[in-house]
Amino acid sequence: LREKFSIEANPIYFLADSIDKDYQRINADLTTGIKPFGNIGANLSLDPNNFSYFDIQYKINKLPVSMFNPYVISYTSFPLDRGTLDFNGNMSVKDSLIVSENHLLIVDPRVTKRIRKKDTNWIPVPFILSLVRSSGNAIDFSIPIRGNLKNPKFEIWGVIGEVVKNIFVKPPSTGYIIHVKDVEQEVEKSLALNWQMRQTELRPQQEKFVNRIADFLKKNADASITVSQMMYEEKEKEHILLYEAKRKYFLHAHNMNGKDLAEEDSVGIEKMSVKDSLFVHYLDKMIGDSAMNTVQEKCAFIISNETVNNKFSQLLKNRQQIFKTYFGDAASRIKFKSEQNTVPFNGFSYYKIDYPGEIPEALLKAYAQLEDLNDESPRKKYKEKRKERADLKEAARVTKQKKTNP
Repeated sequence: LREKFSIEANPIYFLADSIDKDYQRINADLTTGIKPFGNIGANLSLDPNNFSYFDIQYKINKLPVSMFNPYVISYTSFPLDRGTLDFNGNMSVKDSLIVSENHLLIVDPRVTKRIRKKDTNWIPVPFILSLVRSSGNAIDFSIPIRGNLKNPKFEIWGVIGEVVKNIFVKPPSTGYIIHVKDVEQEVEKSLALNWQMRQTELRPQQEKFVNRIADFLKKNADASITVSQMMYEEKEKEHILLYEAKRKYFLHAHNMNGKDLAEEDSVGIEKMSVKDSLFVHYLDKMIGDSAMNTVQEKCAFIISNETVNNKFSQLLKNRQQIFKTYFGDAASRIKFKSEQNTVPFNGFSYYKIDYPGEIPEALLKAYAQLEDLNDESPRKKYKEKRKERADLKEAARVTKQKKTNP
């Protein structure tokens, strides 16, 4: 992969009893928290004298799909910045014959801007999502399994049926779906501004929302905002490390110094694969005979921590400066809090925006609309799941403020 992927199981609780062939069944329970987000549970009951007889229940809850971006980006080029995965099922096996029911639910999956790299494959994820996602903005499939242990058969006709249904049912509701998306973005973008890795310049859509916040401050002389900098420090620094190592190789390969780099050179360095054979050969030559195996380790050998830390600090300063330029004289009413190191639910660093006192009317209106939409079919079915999402806590805070400041 082009970047690290890691999850932690903590804490783990495992309990087993009746571990004796004199008993009819052995029982075991596993529960673990998944860090940074989610949890897993499983229960197993089996015949200690014949392992072809067993029952198992399993579940995965509240797992952000953005956690898998290192894989998703490598194989599709499209990162996910939203969506919560739940998976649960049960399997009963008698004399090796399987009867299993499984349920996959991904609420509010969404892809963000495509990342164009030489080491990423391309799959049209937005188009695929348009087929598998229901009008309630959820991927909701039941997947039975039958057969035997040596030859299990996944019954996917139900999934195919849902896809065909979406093809015919969703077009008439396109206006509704677009309206919901616009309202959601109105709420989200007024509460947080996402930063892609190493990004400093705002994208056109982000500029639109920042300008609206700026207009709110300019029209309300007593209003102010507080910006909390929620930084995915580990991932940001990893991207800086990889870029600086590729930059050092590029300068060496072309016999250049840093001042000679043109904008197109920087773009080329950005798109260069971290698994490029010439780049990896350069790293191996620089480190000599070493037990280092990963590209990250090798890059950390030739790029100092001090360099990475300095670049990261400069990145944060540049983001602040760019953000402030949209506010003119009203920038004096923006209070920046010190950055917080975190693992964001959506997989990206972001600015969390608070409105002490008065809240923009457009935001209150949009949130009221969103609450109404979530109470209507087809979104009502997934309302409770949406409440569980960590990245919606800010929206809940706005609701409380709305009630105290009608």
